[in-house]
Amino acid sequence: MPYTWGNSAAVFLSGDDAGLRDHFARLSVGGTITLPLEKQS
Repeated sequence: MPYTWGNSAAVFLSGDDAGLRDHFARLSVGGTITLPLEKQS
């Protein structure tokens, strides 16, 4: 996927795992995920 200036967004979420997965799924509808939601250490 080529980069196009102004055609991208970054989202930072925090909270419990179930809630985050729900928010991530809703925000990703219709978009392209380049980095899936993963637990960070």
